[in-house]
Amino acid sequence: MEKRTATSSSLSNQRQKMSHSFPQFKELSDDNIVSILTFIGDVPFELSVCTPRVILPCFVGSEDGQSTITSILPYVSKKIYSILKNSDYLWKLALERLVRNYPWRWKIGLQHFISEYSSYDVDVTRKNDSNCKVSDYPSGSDLVNESIRILKICDDNLVYIDHIYVTDKSLHQRIFKWVVMKNMKITSPLFFMPGRTDIGERIALHFFEPRYRALIAEVMAPFPDVARRGGMIAATSSRASPCFIYANCMRLRLGATVTIVQVIQCVMYPDGTADVVLEPFAFARIERLRKRNNSGELFEGQVAILRSKEHLIISTA
Repeated sequence: MEKRTATSSSLSNQRQKMSHSFPQFKELSDDNIVSILTFIGDVPFELSVCTPRVILPCFVGSEDGQSTITSILPYVSKKIYSILKNSDYLWKLALERLVRNYPWRWKIGLQHFISEYSSYDVDVTRKNDSNCKVSDYPSGSDLVNESIRILKICDDNLVYIDHIYVTDKSLHQRIFKWVVMKNMKITSPLFFMPGRTDIGERIALHFFEPRYRALIAEVMAPFPDVARRGGMIAATSSRASPCFIYANCMRLRLGATVTIVQVIQCVMYPDGTADVVLEPFAFARIERLRKRNNSGELFEGQVAILRSKEHLIISTA
């Protein structure tokens, strides 16, 4: 409560300072206001080191999801709130900055989006000409524009896209949300076994410890019985595929580099043990770690994706 009060007080002070120091602000056109906001507008997960910004240190965009566009500027005035709510331009600029400054996270995220949904492209001429290869979009602007083009096609064809909705007005914000939800943060139970992983190289394991029986039961719970009996694992509406954190580091700790694996095949037996085939698809860093109560030493972690690349080998130490 005290923190919320302090934040509200700070925002109120900001509004008062703007009103006293720049009363002509109310007379500016929306386009002029947007031009001003491009210098101070950050989005969630955009670090302050991207570009020099003249903003208060306490308002710097950070990895915890706070930002000027979502957490500060909408509260300055009703006019700014309306502009931010109905304008997509600032999100477009932010996406281009993120792809340029953090390609391992954002360029790959947009490439994943293009790869996953380009099959809905009805422009046959364009498809035959470029074959929709993500390598044909080397720059950040090209990737952003192609993602928006495909999103519009999906909207026209009423294609469901995980985590984003057709009713949202901001196309670039919807792409941003998809990349964050699908490529940035993963929270799951954690399997701990030191070793070496290779992206795309499948691993066969037998889960017999009680904590890992609980892990696989939880991960496979949203999927039909056939998927738990060795059958094909089809995507569900709530999650694209079963995956979890495989902590192949030597020591389980915050900051350790781990692997995200997808369950390719799973055979669960009556006693809860399971044979699984896993495919590593990304490396990540542990941001949060906790031991679950009454779980037989089962840990849960939240990780941020670092990189996802074919033929990239990591040796844990």
